[in-house]
Amino acid sequence: MAEARHQAERSIRTSPRFRIPFGAATMRTGARAGQKIEFALDSTTSMNGHLILAGSSGSGKSHQLRRIVDALGHAGVRVHLIDPHGDLQVSAGLTDSRVFSEATQAGLNPLEVASDPDHGGPRRAAVNFVSLMLRQATLGEKQRSALLRLLMDMYARYGFEPGNARSWSLDFDPRGWAKNPKRQPVLSDLKRDVHQKLVQLKIGVPGSAARALEEVCKLAKKHSTLKMRNIRGDDVEQALAAAKEKFVERISEAVNRMETGAEIEELIAWDSFDVVKGLYDRLESLEGSGLFKGEAPAFDVDRPVWRYNISAIARNEQQFFVECLLGKLFAEAKARGEANGPDTAIVLDEASAFIDSDDEHILNILFREARKFGVMVILAAQEISTFPQAIISSAASKMILGVDEMYHAALERRLALPKGKLRFIRPHRTALVQSRRRSGDEVELAGFFEVDVIG
Repeated sequence: MAEARHQAERSIRTSPRFRIPFGAATMRTGARAGQKIEFALDSTTSMNGHLILAGSSGSGKSHQLRRIVDALGHAGVRVHLIDPHGDLQVSAGLTDSRVFSEATQAGLNPLEVASDPDHGGPRRAAVNFVSLMLRQATLGEKQRSALLRLLMDMYARYGFEPGNARSWSLDFDPRGWAKNPKRQPVLSDLKRDVHQKLVQLKIGVPGSAARALEEVCKLAKKHSTLKMRNIRGDDVEQALAAAKEKFVERISEAVNRMETGAEIEELIAWDSFDVVKGLYDRLESLEGSGLFKGEAPAFDVDRPVWRYNISAIARNEQQFFVECLLGKLFAEAKARGEANGPDTAIVLDEASAFIDSDDEHILNILFREARKFGVMVILAAQEISTFPQAIISSAASKMILGVDEMYHAALERRLALPKGKLRFIRPHRTALVQSRRRSGDEVELAGFFEVDVIG
């Protein structure tokens, strides 16, 4: 009830208006025979802002994509342009481009807790991260459950409490004992926690003892290095001796506390060392990619188009990056509330590499739910016959600029096109366009029409 009241209190924001023409088609039959009808992506009349742009190399896809992005930027729409190949040329005056690689300082934080009382909180952040990891690694039910508990424990340590929405902000810290300022946990924090689970599984000690053992190992390595260099390290030697004593104390404490067997049950929940090791390796790889440092890129807010050049990273890391980024953008849009039209555009080139048939994949969620929060999605690809039907049917606008003949049959079946229709497209001159409208002629203009495209 509280959430419903909170949503009801939000006003619907007013979005920029835009009209981006695709081109015109001459009607050949019906009451409009002989008339020219213009087709456009129109924020006031289109069923939604979602667009699918398909075209093989040399078809003019990049040109049309650039023309649409420029028009959206000029209209005042915030455009997030994701460039997997790093070759999309857009207007420099509108665009702030950032390269993402192992060497860059900024990245994303897939563990960030959103402060919005309706759509944020640590539990939602944990569930979203587990879903992301499931696409990257095979986890059994026990491992998923244990990872979720580990995430919730980590969030609690950092001052994010699931039942206390006030604690979801960095401005309020419920931990009276905290020595350091409150911050968002990052990937390296989670990796350290998973590493401690590996130590527990390997030697059968509780978490506090595993942390103490890690300190022993760290100091032992440092002490050994000093000895090899013939450097006295009395302070390190003393710290090592103290760390060993602390480890023994933690083991003794754990044994003395074992009245219910809860510690054993916790180890059983993580009953596969290989699976946890695989999870740790994946986290280490993600951290090593340099994309998930937790420091957000400082895009220029005065430039309407933000270009994410991710060409320097491997494909599997691109997929994780894109899912993480889209989830973040959607969470931010929901926190802003509903809108009367698009004010945010997500543009994804080479989209076929990021498509997934799972209903809970972020792209499928965006096509289902993002419209009312002011988000439009533009997917560009060389061919779209593998796109889920839900995405194809949800996109009000489609522009087919010509695809390789090997995909014709599959695409004609997917789009319910007459056989052989795709052969008549003339690159850079014509395209098959569908632009479903909210106006009275929606039924008449619902199909695909051969349009003379705007150059």
